[in-house]
Amino acid sequence: MVEGDLDGDKVPEKVIIYNIPTGKDSGDIREIQILKKVNNKWTVLEKSRNAIYRSDEGGVMGDPYQSTTIKNGIVKSL
Repeated sequence: MVEGDLDGDKVPEKVIIYNIPTGKDSGDIREIQILKKVNNKWTVLEKSRNAIYRSDEGGVMGDPYQSTTIKNGIVKSL
C-alpha cells in the first residue's frame, strides 16, 4: 500500500495492489484499488483487475510486479 495525493486536493489517497489466487497455472490475478477518505471512512474510488500484470506474465524474467509509487499525482507500478 502507498499513499499520495492523486487528485491535487492536498489530501492523500491510498493505492492497494493485492493478489487474487486463481488456483490455475495462469497465475494470480492482481487487483488495484484507489481509496479516498470520505466522511472519515476509506471508500473505493476506482478498481481494476486488468491494470496490473498477473504473477506469471513476466515470462523468463519471473513475476513482473515489484513495487508501486506515487509521484506528482501519478501511480507508477514496476
